[in-house]
Amino acid sequence: MIRLKPLNKLLTWSFIRDGTNKRRFYTKQKNIILLGSPGCGKTTVGRILGIKLGLPVIDIESDYLENTWKMPVAQKLSEVGIMIFLKEESKAMMNFETKQQTVISLTCSNPLHVESFSKISKSGVVVFLDVSKEDILKRATKMKFYDVRIICEENEDPFSISEKIFKTLNKLDNPFGYVSTRHTTQSGLHQGHMDFKTTLVCGLAKDGGLFVAEEHNFPALTPGQWKRLVGLPYNKIASRILEQWIHPSDLIPQTLNTYIENSYKNEIFSNEDVISIKHLTDNQYILELFHGPTASCKDCSLQLMSKLFLEAVQQDTLKNKKYVILVATSGDTGSAVIDGFSKLESNGSLGVMVLYPKDGVSKIQKKLMINADRKNVHVIEVDGDFDFCQKTVKNIFQNKELKDLLESKYNLSLSAANSINWGMLLPQVVHHIAAYLNMVKKNVICFGDPVNICIPTGNFGNVLAAYYSKKMGIPFQKIICANNENNIITDFMKTGCYFLHGRSLLRTISPSIDILMPSNLERYLYHISGNSTHLVKQYNKSLKDRGCFQVNKEILNKIQSDMYADWCSEEDCLDTILTTYKTSGYLLDTHTAVAKVVADRYQKSTNSNEPMIIASTAHYMKFGDTILPTILQDRQHFKELPLTDMMEIFKELQPSPKPHSKVCEMIKKSQVHYTVCKACENTIKNELLKFVASLS
Repeated sequence: MIRLKPLNKLLTWSFIRDGTNKRRFYTKQKNIILLGSPGCGKTTVGRILGIKLGLPVIDIESDYLENTWKMPVAQKLSEVGIMIFLKEESKAMMNFETKQQTVISLTCSNPLHVESFSKISKSGVVVFLDVSKEDILKRATKMKFYDVRIICEENEDPFSISEKIFKTLNKLDNPFGYVSTRHTTQSGLHQGHMDFKTTLVCGLAKDGGLFVAEEHNFPALTPGQWKRLVGLPYNKIASRILEQWIHPSDLIPQTLNTYIENSYKNEIFSNEDVISIKHLTDNQYILELFHGPTASCKDCSLQLMSKLFLEAVQQDTLKNKKYVILVATSGDTGSAVIDGFSKLESNGSLGVMVLYPKDGVSKIQKKLMINADRKNVHVIEVDGDFDFCQKTVKNIFQNKELKDLLESKYNLSLSAANSINWGMLLPQVVHHIAAYLNMVKKNVICFGDPVNICIPTGNFGNVLAAYYSKKMGIPFQKIICANNENNIITDFMKTGCYFLHGRSLLRTISPSIDILMPSNLERYLYHISGNSTHLVKQYNKSLKDRGCFQVNKEILNKIQSDMYADWCSEEDCLDTILTTYKTSGYLLDTHTAVAKVVADRYQKSTNSNEPMIIASTAHYMKFGDTILPTILQDRQHFKELPLTDMMEIFKELQPSPKPHSKVCEMIKKSQVHYTVCKACENTIKNELLKFVASLS
């Protein structure tokens, strides 16, 4: 790097090249010539030097070549191709002259022309701006000068890069929209396809289906491209993955990356990497997803999704409109939605209404919701189970009479923010990819080595995100679905029969996966059936009419090729929490323990030697009223112990991971929400109308 202080010397002392290829000094040379890599700042530095030294400035590209050719350099390159362009540039540079001392900023390709570069270099001092590639990359990502990013492999040849660009441009020219899993047409962007922002705002499709990207639009990276991502911070990985999924006409990269940067800050996530991988035992590794403000994996999605939603509703056609985010939660999503959305500057145009099942969430999960003293938030305890809450939300979304009333009287629409919303699902893809890349970074594996991943499974969102990660090129050998005693997914993946008839939801110690009707299973069935809306509709009709549906042998084989499922009893869950704590000092929450039991069983039954990632979807403190009596083996004493006292005991025990400070802070606050209602759709609809009328 050249310093600015001694620049006055450059006006009196310089050097030229003689016939022996050596330099000799002489005085009063005219030009200062700036050379460097793209993005190093040649043009900007040149202008600053010109002002400082009182000299004219010539940028070779914009001031000379474009004037010579009477067209932009990009157009010239496009018209004649790279080889002819280089010849034309060399020819033009042979005619370049200056009549007075000048600061000259070269193009990156000028040094490729030996004769013309030799000529211009003899006219002054050639200053090479030796800027680190990290600085260049930082500058590049801060500028809105690209529509799409091409992730180039290490030492990739120009022909391969050109092929990647060609494929990307071809993809950009084709309709890239999202369709409902129950759509009736597949032709044209405006017939059945929705853009990204519209899917965010709508949440659920009008026909009751879920929005998906069709499989031919799934992005995929090569092994060489994935290796470029190893070692990057979480937010940089997120940028490179989500840019692959979101068309620049929907959201330009600069805007997307700004939201990503603002979502994954250290003041929001207690871990600087957002997620972390911890070795547990043998070849098992814990994927910690609970470092966000509400101590669950939902924060990884909702911190970003909430900002993307606000961007979507600020479209010209949607301004001055109000929205209510209507959410059913089995425990974790509710508090994460409240935290993500209620912090937005929406000027009173955005409200959040959360339904949670009575006795269907832990005491601390409940506290995180009912103690949330946030504007325009309404939390309701429903005397029913999660499946009723989720079904009610879907029915309200499809209630045309209610929709028309909200539109006409309040200029308001409803949207969703759990994993039925595509905008919630996409960020989940990132943390599965980041987990694998983290394993590579830690030298546990080399890129390309297969690993298994075991996920406690409720609404099937994280499982589906792992499936999308695999489709992108992450070598998850088997995606393992871990159920608690509500093991309908296990039965389905073993038999191909989804049998709901007469089955009652059980209340367990892992409430976030107390679900019998996982919404995202519909998305998965749509993909593996070859995007068959006919089969999806058939399955839904059979489930509604008969309480069950059956997939054929071909589809079952595909499911079993991708996935494996098993379940865990309450007793095994508690035993695993205690055993793991005694042997390693690591404290599992009740959902992670379910996954640990299933992972152990899978590895034993298959003699699997591949590393096993176990997704830890929540921090143990959220289930302290179950975990503390288990590890201290004194249930009676802790039964009525205040939650604040429990938190202090956790601090004294000093387990790994350490206690979650934001959970401790939240439970000390006073209760704000007291609404309780019966499991009646009309009652909940009336609560919604009262809440809408109260929005400020």
